[in-house]
Amino acid sequence: MKRNRWKWIVASAGISLSLAAGSIHAVSDEGRPVLKWYQAMSQQTKKAIADEAETQTAQAAERAENAAERLAAQAEATLTQAAETSGEKADSGICSAAEAYASQINAAASDLGERVLRDRFDSYVAEETAEKSEALESFAADTIAEMTDELDDKGDAANGN
Repeated sequence: MKRNRWKWIVASAGISLSLAAGSIHAVSDEGRPVLKWYQAMSQQTKKAIADEAETQTAQAAERAENAAERLAAQAEATLTQAAETSGEKADSGICSAAEAYASQINAAASDLGERVLRDRFDSYVAEETAEKSEALESFAADTIAEMTDELDDKGDAANGN
């Protein structure tokens, strides 16, 4: 029985010792270095992500600014070209209109000049015709009267009068 007792005592002591060692081991913080490593890596990863996000944001802002400048330059070039084209069209339209009006004015002036000349010429012809007709009629009447007188004188002389 003594032997059984010692077995019980040794077994009890072994169980107690293993329980005590497990408790001591549980109380000691073996996971703390892993926790610290995890926290440090987490901080480094967060910083790397923040740095990369900042870099990406700066690059995106620069690309957006460059694109905005390029689009503004293209818009300015397009507007300048449109203004020049509109100006050229307006200039050619104005020149065409001016030429058309000048042509109309020249035609009207020519027509007016012809009408004035025709009116003056017609009145001149009418006056000259009337004057010449009167002179011709007067000349014809005088000639007829003269010839009649000459014939009468010749006829009287031939008749003995």
